[in-house]
Amino acid sequence: MIREGDIVITSYGTGPYVVVEIHGGCRCPDYHTQLDCGGTPCAHERACEEACPLTRDDPPHLHLVCVEEATWRRGTWRQTDLRWLNGYAKRRPGHLRCVWPGGQDTLDVIGHVSGVQMALGL
Repeated sequence: MIREGDIVITSYGTGPYVVVEIHGGCRCPDYHTQLDCGGTPCAHERACEEACPLTRDDPPHLHLVCVEEATWRRGTWRQTDLRWLNGYAKRRPGHLRCVWPGGQDTLDVIGHVSGVQMALGL
C-alpha cells in the first residue's frame, strides 16, 4: 500500500519524490489514447474521460501528486514544484507498475518521511 509521505523513485531514473496526494480508483485511459481518440469510438467531443468504453472495465489505478524530496525537506513548495505520476497500480508491497499499454514503468517505495500523519481510513 502506498500512502502520503512515502518516498518513491521511478524505473526511468527520476526522484526521489515525496507523495503528497493520492487519487485512486481511476479508470481513465492513457494519455495517447486520449489524444488519438478524436471522438471515436467514444463519441466524445473532447478527450476521453473516466467513463471511456475502452477502459471502463480495466482495473482501477492511482494518480500520485509528488514533490522532489529535497523540495519537500525545504518545507515549502509551490504549484510549479508538483510532479504527477499517473496510471500506477500495486504489484507487490512497495512496488507499483504502470497499467497503461506499453507501460513498463515502475515505482518503488524506498522510505517514508517523518512527521506525516497517516490517514485514518474512515
